Amino acid sequence: MPLAIGGLSGISSGGIPGGDILQRHPSLASALDDRSDLVGQTIGGKYLLTRVLGAGGMGTVYEATNAWTQRRVAVKLMLARHAESAEQVERFLREARAAGRIDHPNVVQVLDVGRQSDGAFYLVQEFLAHAN
Repeated sequence: MPLAIGGLSGISSGGIPGGDILQRHPSLASALDDRSDLVGQTIGGKYLLTRVLGAGGMGTVYEATNAWTQRRVAVKLMLARHAESAEQVERFLREARAAGRIDHPNVVQVLDVGRQSDGAFYLVQEFLAHAN
């Protein structure tokens, strides 16, 4: 099973490992609700956000579909407030560069990185469907 880079994978819902954490920490469930308003929007001109997969301190991870290829992907969208911090932006980009250089069957592939008009960065990774 490939490793998710970035630390947002442990806070999730919808049958994804770690989903029970939302029951133990209602504030995280509230954060997911607050971020679900982006579902249905397009990021980077081609990634249609279809559902929230998880959330953390740096941002939210969405399941999305590439409009051009119809490939399912995971989009990690940095919270806009972090885009104002040079340190947070560098951390996010360092993660993207490091993960993008790794080519291993047990590590999720980074497919794209970009920046929204509000300054928030996003990271596109291969989508892994949860298997029981």
